[in-house]
Amino acid sequence: MNFEQVRDELKQASSSIALLEQELSILFTALPDPIFIIDVNGCYLEVLAGNSRELYLDSNYLRGKCIKDLFSPELGESFMSAIHQALESKKLTLIEYEISSDDFLQSHTTSSNWFQGRIVPLKTNNKADRLVAWVAVNITDRKQLEHQLKELSQRDALTGLLNRRYLQEDVTKRIAAYKRYKNSFSLAFLDIDYFKNINDTFGHDTGDYVLKELSLVVDKEKRESDVFARFGGEEFILVFPDTSQNAAAVFLERLRALIERLSFETPTGEVTFTVSMGLTEIMELDGDFDSIVKRADKALYEAKNQGRNRLVIA
Repeated sequence: MNFEQVRDELKQASSSIALLEQELSILFTALPDPIFIIDVNGCYLEVLAGNSRELYLDSNYLRGKCIKDLFSPELGESFMSAIHQALESKKLTLIEYEISSDDFLQSHTTSSNWFQGRIVPLKTNNKADRLVAWVAVNITDRKQLEHQLKELSQRDALTGLLNRRYLQEDVTKRIAAYKRYKNSFSLAFLDIDYFKNINDTFGHDTGDYVLKELSLVVDKEKRESDVFARFGGEEFILVFPDTSQNAAAVFLERLRALIERLSFETPTGEVTFTVSMGLTEIMELDGDFDSIVKRADKALYEAKNQGRNRLVIA
């Protein structure tokens, strides 16, 4: 090969490289999600793509900085753990995380966003280089939808209160906390007296109206930390965290008397009613949700047997 041929080959190679660079530039400009090249120490060597300003802030400032100097210890540790997992397994590693202003060590203004990190170990010519490519995908909309669906699954459609499903999960967790840390709580069953008569006299629409009005009254009177849920039909449950049954009884007596004095204007006329209540406190023998609820339910029926419109403590 003579000089002219070598020169032509070099020109063609140079042209191919320039074309490749141009194509890569177009590709990375078009990609909405940022790609971070990060080393084993958590330092950002390169920042690529991520040009969708509707979803991402400009991340170029990360170049040359390290995770430990940017993020809170908790978030930084989870990032580093995911990077090491990807490098050790040599496989794609996924991590979901939320970032807000509070997660930055230095002042940083940003709204809270959820991301999925897709972390892939990179092969390099130098085996000493241990690098990963971290693709950050904004999943905030998905997380918000998941939260809305979860909220719907935990709410009673008529009253908007928490439902039996949520209540069972909540009380089960409280029982576990009591077994481990002795975090006591009390639980009360509430039932509208002669509710069938309200439905028969005024109609089921008025019965539904009464259920919603009672829900509003109790929700307004209870503490923010108390859990108020519709158990089913005209039955409700109140959970009092870190509260003895004697302390809870003081509140319930006041609530019972308040409801007794109220009259509710419904579309079919004025309605008055009373409630019966059964109250208990978590005990060592309580192993699950049903055990404590059944005891409160038994106290409730005793209140009804004694003439209704009263509180009975189990």
